[in-house]
Amino acid sequence: MGHGGVFRILICHFLGIDYKHWWQFTLGVGSVTVLDIYPEGSILEKLNDKSHLS
Repeated sequence: MGHGGVFRILICHFLGIDYKHWWQFTLGVGSVTVLDIYPEGSILEKLNDKSHLS
């Protein structure tokens, strides 16, 4: 599971998604994921962005 697994669980937590769906998020090596966390809720800005690698 490694770091990617931990991040996928955190995404589920902050977006209010059931933890059983953690495996449905893809986080590649060197990718960028941005999750903005606010008192009112969270916004997933980027997921698995690799544009900086090209």
